[in-house]
Amino acid sequence: MLELSCLKFINELSSKSPVPGGGGAAALVGSLGVALGGMVGNLTAGKEKYKDVEADIQTLLKKSEALIMRLNKLVEKDAAVFKPLAKAYGMPAGTEAEKAEKERVLQEALVQAAKVPLAVAECSLEGIRLLDQY
Repeated sequence: MLELSCLKFINELSSKSPVPGGGGAAALVGSLGVALGGMVGNLTAGKEKYKDVEADIQTLLKKSEALIMRLNKLVEKDAAVFKPLAKAYGMPAGTEAEKAEKERVLQEALVQAAKVPLAVAECSLEGIRLLDQY
């Protein structure tokens, strides 16, 4: 997903395609937000005027880079966990056995698919707190 151009990502997001989805889009937006904080830090780092807080800036930059990497991985993970969910919705449900199997697979896929948006929300909160320190 991250290899797509911005325009392609947006077009895919607005299409019928199962991926990218909301979790991936939220992770990407979170990554961009933290990157903007990193931009501020990089524009500040090394300036004589801010030498008293240089160590703090460098620490924040390292934390920002790590958080961006985690959010970017969540963009990809959201796509990976949503595909089985989309496939499960298409499973046959004509017989009682098929219905039971579809329900079982759906529940497993839903649990996995829900974990990524939760991780995105946790990372986003971490990002907000981090950006508040800049």
